[in-house]
Amino acid sequence: MKRPPDLPALPALLLIFIRGVALWLLVPLAFLFWALAFLWIFRYSRSLPQFVSWVDFNFCVALLRGPLRPLVPEQHLDWLPLSRIRELTARTGRNEFWDFTGFDA
Repeated sequence: MKRPPDLPALPALLLIFIRGVALWLLVPLAFLFWALAFLWIFRYSRSLPQFVSWVDFNFCVALLRGPLRPLVPEQHLDWLPLSRIRELTARTGRNEFWDFTGFDA
């Protein structure tokens, strides 16, 4: 998938701030859901980091389509269904967390 165009400065800053705070809740909840639904998710992805990246990606899309929508000039991202989780790059290094798109360039 192609990389979306860059966000303007204000929505990007708000996205990074809101996402940073929300990850403290999203990561533990994603781990619990992955552990409880492992057999169902196993056919799509065997990797916990990839599943957490999928949750994070769709959370960013929800922010851009919801509260940040008035600040974003055009629609940038689409939801990523669980069936396409293998297209997502698992981001586990500290440098990769700044790239909220998750797709290879």
